[in-house]
Amino acid sequence: MRQLIFILILLTGTNCFASSHFDILKDTFSTFVTLTQFKSKLETKFNDFRLSRKNERLSRPLDFGFSQTVFEIEISYDKSYVKEFRVFLVTSNDSIVLGNIQELDYYDKVKKSENYITVNQKITNYLNQHKEKYGLELSLKDFFRQLTELIIYGFGCSEGGEYYPPEAKQMKDFVNTQNYDKLARWLRQISPELQAYAVDGLFQLASKGIATKQVDKELIQYLKKRNSDVYHCSGCIYGITTTIEEILKWKQK
Repeated sequence: MRQLIFILILLTGTNCFASSHFDILKDTFSTFVTLTQFKSKLETKFNDFRLSRKNERLSRPLDFGFSQTVFEIEISYDKSYVKEFRVFLVTSNDSIVLGNIQELDYYDKVKKSENYITVNQKITNYLNQHKEKYGLELSLKDFFRQLTELIIYGFGCSEGGEYYPPEAKQMKDFVNTQNYDKLARWLRQISPELQAYAVDGLFQLASKGIATKQVDKELIQYLKKRNSDVYHCSGCIYGITTTIEEILKWKQK
């Protein structure tokens, strides 16, 4: 019985210790109100661990002067102990309007995720402009969800080329059922990946004789001009970026 109690105490202490890293980083990052400040602090020594920058996964323009940057970082005590995190930042004129931190496990899955900065007034202004531009009303929840998740654009990912991301499967279903409206709705989302899937799907429908509406052609040209990077895979390689313009070139060949 004493051994069981000891094990429970040890496990509880371990979980608290592990979660404290997340909280320390979250609290620290919440003091950085600009992207410039955040980047300048990505190599920092804390009391009992070191923070270091692993890579900058994405850096791309969105609409209306907003941008998204995704960092992967790690903390370490020594060479044998490393924990990995991902940070999503949405900025406007260098000011952070959305900051999200995620703790990752060994398989790159999200263990814990939390928004630590949300400037709701600026985000609401963005959504109002989005509605005016795209003719679709989206919520704060839509904004947070789409800009704090790495959606993968790709078909036949993994070494064997057998993995299709969930969104790729959905897009294929929309094409097979000739669901133009669903694809047109994806074209009007915030996520560049969902917009890329929509462009792809609409081109496939056009090849089946279902013409793309003029209003959607204009949106596609707008996205081409904006030319945001799209996160995608090629076989077993993940983390490549392409653009709507490049996707259009592939489809037009």
